[in-house]
Amino acid sequence: MIFALVVLILGGIQLRDETTSKSLTVQQAYTVEKEGDLIRFKLLISNEALKDKVTVRVISETKNKYQVEYKGRYYSIDKVDVQKGTKMNVREFKTVDEEHQIWNDETWIRYHTIQNQMGMVDLTDEQEEELFPDVPDYIVVDGKVYEPDVASHLENYGRQVDSCSFFRIKLEKVDDQEILDEVYAHLRKDAREQQKKDTENWLESLMEDHSWIKENNLVLVVDYEGGEIQDVRLTTANKVIAVIDCPEPDTYDVEGWLQRLSSQVAFITWLAEENLDIEKPIDLNRVTTAITTFTYPYDKPCSVTLRKAKDFHFVDVSIKFAIDDKLTFAINPTTEVQCTGESFVIEHTSVPVGTPIKPMVEEGIRRALANLNKYKLPIR
Repeated sequence: MIFALVVLILGGIQLRDETTSKSLTVQQAYTVEKEGDLIRFKLLISNEALKDKVTVRVISETKNKYQVEYKGRYYSIDKVDVQKGTKMNVREFKTVDEEHQIWNDETWIRYHTIQNQMGMVDLTDEQEEELFPDVPDYIVVDGKVYEPDVASHLENYGRQVDSCSFFRIKLEKVDDQEILDEVYAHLRKDAREQQKKDTENWLESLMEDHSWIKENNLVLVVDYEGGEIQDVRLTTANKVIAVIDCPEPDTYDVEGWLQRLSSQVAFITWLAEENLDIEKPIDLNRVTTAITTFTYPYDKPCSVTLRKAKDFHFVDVSIKFAIDDKLTFAINPTTEVQCTGESFVIEHTSVPVGTPIKPMVEEGIRRALANLNKYKLPIR
């Protein structure tokens, strides 16, 4: 375990402010916060005799105290002095120059000049972050972890900030493996949280662009694993209507797929409103045709395939069902027979989108059986 604390304040020892000759307790000088295996002492007052942060290693602990080591010396700290704190603050940069552009003499003086000019009006959190954000606990540059050592000075004359004021950060490389593990774990967690946030924003935008999904009581389900989209489905409360036809889709694949589905809204809502046991969700064949298959519980379950071409109001229907008779073939413009082991009849028809499913299927089977009786030939 690693703890960040000021080791000068331990076992009842007090600090002496060299500029004001005033003794301070730990609670007066610092906020003491704990998150996970880290304890942080953050300076509350301007005092050049005190360090902002020091990192120490916990050697052991008892019920009431932590035993820590710092530069070969050993200390104890009461657990009651430690409260649960905010999460570790880590910032990542590509170069040191990027870090220096945020925290430097110029930004320090400008920040305090604006504060002075505002008088009793406090800056908002967003304004604070924009003008001069808090220095993080650790800074990562090009994959290497550093602990910032801050040196600063502020001199005011009335509401004016003197040019001798300065703010400098010295980056001290971190080699302690436990601290490195904590920082890298934090970065991974932050990356996941950012990715989740980006995904939520993307999905919200997607639903705004495709309002027909919500308007027709449909649900867009996006499965994620390891930060990658694994699967995308369009569903109702109890059945899958369509599945994306791409093995490893990205956001562009999903957007294109939904755009193509949007041309089949009438067909989709027809399927959603019917009580169907869908075997194969909608497949967009060559972009222009939506194909789906479902099972209909006739005397024997029959398989119904619907094909809806883009911009056409009619749907091509194929109804496939088994019969007990052994047939060689049947001749009819709409009826065909397959005779491999068992006999299957497929009836072809065309109906308008929205036609009730039950009468459509039963009429197709009736017509197919009539054609069979008229055209079937005896087995030779």
